Amino acid sequence: MPILILTKRWITSFKMSKDLHQYYENQVESALFKRNEAQKKYNFVAVIRIFFFVGAVVATVFVADKINIWLGIGAGFLLLTLFAYLIRYHQQIGWQKDYYTYYKNVCETEIFRLKGDYKKIQDTGEDFISTQHPYAYDLDLFGSTSLFTTLNRTATIKGKHLLVKWLSKKVEIPTIKRRQSAVKELAPLAELRQDFQSKGMFHKGSMEEISNLLKWVNTSASSLHTPFTKIIAWVLPILLLTGATTYFVLDNIPAIVIALPLTLNILALGNYRKTITALCEDTVKSARILKTYVALFKALEQAPLKSELLAKIQNKVNVDNEKASKAIQQLGQILFNLEVRENAYFAITINLVTLYEIHWALALEKWKVQHKNSLKDWFEALAEFDALQSIAGFTHLNPDFKHATFSETPYYYEAEQMGHPLIHREQRVCNNFKLEGQGKTILITGSNMSGKSTFLRTLGTNSVLAFTGAPVCALKFCLSPFQVFTSMRIQDSLEENTSAFYAELKRIQLLFKTIEQGEPVMFLLDEVLKGTNSKDRHLGVNAILKQLFEKNCFGLLSTHDLELNQLADQFPAHIKNKSFNSAIVNQQLHFDYQLHDGMCHSFSASKLMEGLGILGEGTVD
Repeated sequence: MPILILTKRWITSFKMSKDLHQYYENQVESALFKRNEAQKKYNFVAVIRIFFFVGAVVATVFVADKINIWLGIGAGFLLLTLFAYLIRYHQQIGWQKDYYTYYKNVCETEIFRLKGDYKKIQDTGEDFISTQHPYAYDLDLFGSTSLFTTLNRTATIKGKHLLVKWLSKKVEIPTIKRRQSAVKELAPLAELRQDFQSKGMFHKGSMEEISNLLKWVNTSASSLHTPFTKIIAWVLPILLLTGATTYFVLDNIPAIVIALPLTLNILALGNYRKTITALCEDTVKSARILKTYVALFKALEQAPLKSELLAKIQNKVNVDNEKASKAIQQLGQILFNLEVRENAYFAITINLVTLYEIHWALALEKWKVQHKNSLKDWFEALAEFDALQSIAGFTHLNPDFKHATFSETPYYYEAEQMGHPLIHREQRVCNNFKLEGQGKTILITGSNMSGKSTFLRTLGTNSVLAFTGAPVCALKFCLSPFQVFTSMRIQDSLEENTSAFYAELKRIQLLFKTIEQGEPVMFLLDEVLKGTNSKDRHLGVNAILKQLFEKNCFGLLSTHDLELNQLADQFPAHIKNKSFNSAIVNQQLHFDYQLHDGMCHSFSASKLMEGLGILGEGTVD
């Protein structure tokens, strides 16, 4: 590509980055201002609440004592009612204050990503690191500076796990194309996405809380769910209240009219206590997070969505005019009311008289019957939207990235001006690349630090992005469906008593097992068999490549062993030589990180050792 076009692309990319940085700076400033205004209001209402409470007490006592007792009680009731309203209003302001704090944090995190300062991002996904995965460990899918940290903006725990699944496993091309369309629609809706992410920060909860809720909704009805329970839940409290009224209003009424129904209430509560406790253990812990999910479902229901996949997701949470947010809100209220039963004073008063916990346990069972077929679909729809809006945030932050197209020709990979998405655009060096055909292999040679490993990761990482439905770091990108497999970071293991060389052989064995599963594979092998001598390495690489030529795969193999370039002469129909080179400019080692045809003719190890004082100055010509 001409230098002029490359320069123009870099200038355009820089301007886009600058504009985005200014946008997020403005968003942070606006959120901070609104947060401070909410804090002032929050503090003011806190003081007013105290005055109303004290005023209610004083007014009640003074008016009742000096003027009229009923007037005093009325004044006190009015002021306490206003006090209760202020408590609710105060909580709403507190929510706004926290919301703007979270909104500010969301926008600040985007600024960290724009700067490439990934280490300031707290959720690194390190729990998902697996050395046994076909490519996750080698391609830095998870960890402090990883594909996950630049992609993940999920607001829910299930959305996060779904995004991890998408990164870890390829799907069919039609599914990827539907994701691409959804991401393109969501990408410019920055404030919608930031609002969604901010609301999710109130309480993400844990996977266990949601899993327990979904398990509960699929269980059969408990022993509570019978006509007899419904009858006694209403009849016994009525008998108790009737008996108490009769006893206190009429004269010479025996105490048994209270004692008998009270005893029956105690027996009823005791009989169902174990069942209700088990019910609460499965569900009540979820009550704290459901308020957050109500806000998220509302945001999804109200979003202006049109693409096929997004419309399908939205329809799932709006089935037959039944909104998921309303049903989840009802569930949250039921669980909150059941949680109150744990209060000892409440248990021996209102619960004892009204059989409160039985009523709400019945309400919970009724809710389950009505919504058991929908709850799982609702959470799955929300998680899918969450994962898509997360990728859309990545798309918005990288407007110069392009979505992949897919070739019907198998074993195909072509990219124009492709770079590594985790390298900051100011330091990123891009390359053109094409590889086509079953069994075709590119052998990349180059000196130390010349860029071989980074280039392999660039190929793999962009493939993962493409198969996820995210845009890739390239001007043009076309590939066929395949399974990525890498062998790069091979280490010995004291725990398993395994040498690095043996660990690499096990990795190569895993490659062949992956290929045998039938799906086309693109392999990316870095410094193959570096743990053995040259003779064994040549024999080993020769044997490995001969097998790969005949299998359903294609890929790249890098090495700094220049003698392996002779394999291209030995197998010209299958192997091409490419290289990364270095040069000494003004006595300094210089790398251009550009992919060249042919074998490498430059070396860097001696110059690096000289620079570190290991070799004497002037040793290297």
